[in-house]
Amino acid sequence: MIQAAVLEAPGKLSIERFPETPLQRDGAILRPTHCGVCGTDPHMYSGHLAVPMPLVMGHEFSGILEAVGPDFPARDVYGRELRPGDEVAVGTTLSCGTCYYCRFVPQRENLCQNVNIYGITLGSEEQPHVRGAYSELMYLFPQTWLFKLPPEVSLKMAALSDPIACGTRALERAFGPGLPWAGEGMGLGRSVVVQGLGPIGIMTGAAARAMGASPVIGIDRIPMRMEMAKRFGFDEITSPSRCVLSAEADASSNSVTSPTTERWPSTRSRS
Repeated sequence: MIQAAVLEAPGKLSIERFPETPLQRDGAILRPTHCGVCGTDPHMYSGHLAVPMPLVMGHEFSGILEAVGPDFPARDVYGRELRPGDEVAVGTTLSCGTCYYCRFVPQRENLCQNVNIYGITLGSEEQPHVRGAYSELMYLFPQTWLFKLPPEVSLKMAALSDPIACGTRALERAFGPGLPWAGEGMGLGRSVVVQGLGPIGIMTGAAARAMGASPVIGIDRIPMRMEMAKRFGFDEITSPSRCVLSAEADASSNSVTSPTTERWPSTRSRS
């Protein structure tokens, strides 16, 4: 039997036991070791985000491969061979493989018109029941993107790969509107403002620092978050009540979430 945390209805989360489903030839089994609580999870829990219920939640996770079916594509996204016992980070988006975007832009699986996401869209009524990481074991589909961890990356760090990817993607987009040497967009020595110093905001600022941005400025009103941002290399931190955002900022990232907005940071550059 597999124990898992199940969202039965808005506001009702319980520990349930599921029978182990036989491993499919093209499937795999993962033992989640670490899973984050995403900003999306409270919205699902409260009923503000419609998801199938009952549902095993958990979509920001890492773990250890327990078993691999004979037809499972046992290589990670870089072509490295995977075996039971390997530590991996998991790309939680599952593309259909048949829609226009899957056929012609396969590297952008987030554009899939029939997308599924572990811990969000895959309810627990159908077999295999456990397809979220708030669980002892979970089942993986053959189209899952896996990243074999190098020795210097711990499973705990790897569980942050989803939120840090939001930050690095935001910064990549900040390069797009212009060329740094032409006075537009982000680049070496350019200023970055991050509004909202939750986990994604702080990691966005840390990534901006690693990319050579300066100064990196954070805006929030929660003292604990503001103090944490200092430890991650922000040059300046202020609160909204003390801040008037100048048009001279070269790039900004909004990492504030609400039930009616997407959780992925938006970026904009000065024009």
